[in-house]
Amino acid sequence: MKQTTIVFKGDTFRFPGLAEYATSKSGTIKLDETKTPKEMDAISTEKEVMLGIYALDDATYRAAIYYQGMPPRWSRLNKAAVVFEYEVDAEGNTHSKYWEWK
Repeated sequence: MKQTTIVFKGDTFRFPGLAEYATSKSGTIKLDETKTPKEMDAISTEKEVMLGIYALDDATYRAAIYYQGMPPRWSRLNKAAVVFEYEVDAEGNTHSKYWEWK
């Protein structure tokens, strides 16, 4: 079972250690919890732009993100919408699912 950790601090995010499925290792993020659904805008340190909506609670993180300006490794995501869900089970293992639309 692989685990991925996302650290949010202030207006920044980062994936510490090995995060092989992260498109961006770090950057800034703006969350707007006043909107329904909640909105987020993120820009990586490599200038990748991710716009989306999200839901977050104690055990799950769900989001739909539209990608722009991705580097060659992730270029297939440019102009794509990706919906994903991270869940944490009782033992602390993470489970994720992804769906992609172009």
